[in-house]
Amino acid sequence: MFGFIKNLFSGGPFALHITDSYIQAVQISVDEKAPKINSSGQRQLAEGIVKNGIVVSEKQLAQEIKMLLAECKPEPIKNTVCWLALPEQQIYEYIFYLPVQLKEDEFEKNLEELISKTIPIPFEEVVYDYHVSVLYDIKTIFVAAVRRSVRDQYLRLLQNFCHLNPVCFEPESLSLLRNIPQNFPSDQGVFLFDIKDQKIFWFLLLGKDIFESEIMPMAGLTSDPNSLIQELQKASKAFTEKANKTVSSIIISGDPAQAVLLQGNLQTTFKMPITISDRYKVGDEQSKTVCGIGLKTIGIDDGAKINFLKK
Repeated sequence: MFGFIKNLFSGGPFALHITDSYIQAVQISVDEKAPKINSSGQRQLAEGIVKNGIVVSEKQLAQEIKMLLAECKPEPIKNTVCWLALPEQQIYEYIFYLPVQLKEDEFEKNLEELISKTIPIPFEEVVYDYHVSVLYDIKTIFVAAVRRSVRDQYLRLLQNFCHLNPVCFEPESLSLLRNIPQNFPSDQGVFLFDIKDQKIFWFLLLGKDIFESEIMPMAGLTSDPNSLIQELQKASKAFTEKANKTVSSIIISGDPAQAVLLQGNLQTTFKMPITISDRYKVGDEQSKTVCGIGLKTIGIDDGAKINFLKK
């Protein structure tokens, strides 16, 4: 009975991804060992509806979302419960380290001070959430923040204009976690890359915990390939010093041609297994509904690590 209820809930919600130029929706089955896409779709947006991750015309975007859901294949998405990947242009992401001995109130105070000193907008104007992993005597805190006005605009869009019921707003970069195999080792570090919209997203992970993350333009790989290598080497060294563990492998996902280019660039320096991996397909084609898949599978696995609707 409980398994049926879980499957009923997990299978219903769909994931939505909104960018300046297109929107995507994806609905995934609830098979935890091998999730599959049940229905998905993508729709191009006219220029100016969304600009730099900000919704310029809520009514126009709402109409486009309604048409997208009706056009999804192999069948329309009719469920109203959804997860949203917020555009990365409006997200601020940081990694902080604090002593594990701090009490809860001291931890929250110190974290707020770090965020306030680091984020380039007034602290009272942001909504943030965080995920903590403990490595010996250090707490590694992955923090994501967004302007409250941006969060509220997307909430208003989905609730009032689209008549949807959003349950999670998450940074689109966390879609990378979709590539972690179910038997991912918890005692080794892994560099996880995703190439999307001419950007390279990368995380350094221990199990499913985030130790470091960055975003860089894909063009930088050809103009200054050493910059990425140096960043990875620096992160790997810090990981070994703090976690007393080593990075053992690299997983690359995203645009197939650019993934091969990145693989070749990394192989010259990192003598470890480098795998190009996309777990999900629609028919015989590689799925391009990257962020939606990541959102939904994170929900299936163990709940969203970051959710801007908490506050």
